[in-house]
Amino acid sequence: DVQVVKKDFSEDASQQIPQAIDLSKSSIDDGINLLMGLERQCRLAGDFKTLKEVCVSMVTICYNCGNWTKLNSTIAVISKKRSQSKVAITAVVEECMSYLDKTPNETIKIDLIKILMEICEGKMYVEAECARLHLIMAKILEAKGDIDEACAMIQDVHVETYGTLDKKEKVEFILEQIRLNLIRKDYIR
Repeated sequence: DVQVVKKDFSEDASQQIPQAIDLSKSSIDDGINLLMGLERQCRLAGDFKTLKEVCVSMVTICYNCGNWTKLNSTIAVISKKRSQSKVAITAVVEECMSYLDKTPNETIKIDLIKILMEICEGKMYVEAECARLHLIMAKILEAKGDIDEACAMIQDVHVETYGTLDKKEKVEFILEQIRLNLIRKDYIR
């Protein structure tokens, strides 16, 4: 049996995060790679507080550099790490959702939404974020005139079972589902 040794990496993070930010000004890959090493150490040692800080710093660096492709790939890499912390994934998803209104164009926004939806899928601890992403995507599809796709996007999201959403948000989501079905003339659902 392998014993996980608890260690506090906050001191390392306080040194390496500013270094990574400086490195990213010349090479974003070098800045992210520096933090990937620290992310691994924190994750394996169970230092979730520092892990969260490191992961959020990685996506913030990508955002600040305006490199949306690197942001999407960094999010994917963080989420697919073996035994990745729920705290880290939740923090990364929440941070990246704050970038949705700041994307330079709709294509980049859709790509970011899709990667976040992929990460959230099947994870109860980010179910509220997943529902919100589906709703945002449905509104984008409806604006493009694709009512069927918009309806399909939110139809199978069962928000009434989500404990993390407040009642008002659940009702608004369900009303949006009903509204899209009525536009589509699907009176059975």
